[in-house]
Amino acid sequence: LKLEDNVKIDIETQYEKAWKKWKLNENKETTGDILHLLISFLLFAGKFGSFVESLGRVSVKFSVNNPDSKNENLSDSYNNLGVILFQNSHYIEAKKYYKKALSITEKLFGLEHLETATSQSNLAVLLNELGEKDLAEKLLCSAIATRTKVLGTDHSETLTAINNLALIFYGNSNFKEALPLFEQCLKSRKRVFGKFHRETATSLNNLALILTDLKKYADAKVLYKQAILVDERTLGPDHPDTATTINNFAILLYRLKNYDASELHYRRALKIRQKSLGQNHLLTAGCMSNLAFLLSAKQDFISAEAFFRKAIKVKDTILGKTNASTLASLSGLASVIYEKADYENAEVVLKEYLSRSNNEYQNGTKKIAKQIKLLIKVLQKNGKNDEASEFEARLKKSNSD
Repeated sequence: LKLEDNVKIDIETQYEKAWKKWKLNENKETTGDILHLLISFLLFAGKFGSFVESLGRVSVKFSVNNPDSKNENLSDSYNNLGVILFQNSHYIEAKKYYKKALSITEKLFGLEHLETATSQSNLAVLLNELGEKDLAEKLLCSAIATRTKVLGTDHSETLTAINNLALIFYGNSNFKEALPLFEQCLKSRKRVFGKFHRETATSLNNLALILTDLKKYADAKVLYKQAILVDERTLGPDHPDTATTINNFAILLYRLKNYDASELHYRRALKIRQKSLGQNHLLTAGCMSNLAFLLSAKQDFISAEAFFRKAIKVKDTILGKTNASTLASLSGLASVIYEKADYENAEVVLKEYLSRSNNEYQNGTKKIAKQIKLLIKVLQKNGKNDEASEFEARLKKSNSD
């Protein structure tokens, strides 16, 4: 593949142009090799656009149809396409290809092999996003055991699996289990890779994340600044991983009530994600939702409403209408509409929230008490006092239980 000289365009676009000019070609084996190498390079560069996805699909098709292709090549193709689909928030389809890859590696190599560990780790990260945390934890523990035995504790792949297990613990608010794992990863990565390495930056970011929740804000701030500096040097200022660190730093600034600085970082992260991942990506939606909560705190309710609606549209499609993250954005939307004194629409959104949270509501859980209290206020504003009284009685019964 020959790139054009002096073309100042995105690397993915350059390779797409070169690929279209290349004759697919006399040697099928060479075609497969170039596909695999090009996909690996573009994934490393953080490129997951339509061209990379098309390459992933071509690679799978080639491996399936080529009688000379080995099963491990097919497994690699399935895993690569799974990574691309996962990064583009196509979780259900990604799960299908990850499971196919795992099935092949288990049959070919057995449970205690590095290829199997890679498939287990990939599937586990996806399952965690889908809320299947128990199975995700089980798969990661297996991958960690294999990688530790074969590669050692300080190997990059072992540390990646340990880091992902820590993220599961963190997502479950199990900080006692997560914190020492994050600290272990950072210490090992600094020793093995040095301070200015992308994996070290990941550990800096993750440790800062948990320290923020533990309210150790000064320590977290130092780590975030280091992580952003390393990300910008190693990945570039417009890489999706750089945006993640910037977004997380914005969360810390929001907690510190430094709203102007927080907004600046949120908007920078959002701009990077919109450019690199697209408007309809889950990470883009997450950034829009974060920015909406910030703008609500700054009493810019009109802008906050717009960002909440965009985020909810994406989350509905990818995560589903009853996902906790989707519901959090819907609750935020209801609050800003209420603050705008648009009580009729606030009532609509809050009732939609309760409808989606039907199990919680029917079980009388206190998790949605905040939304019910707001709905009572809205109903009273709308002159529906009898209906408001019914919700008050239900809330009182829930509190007594």
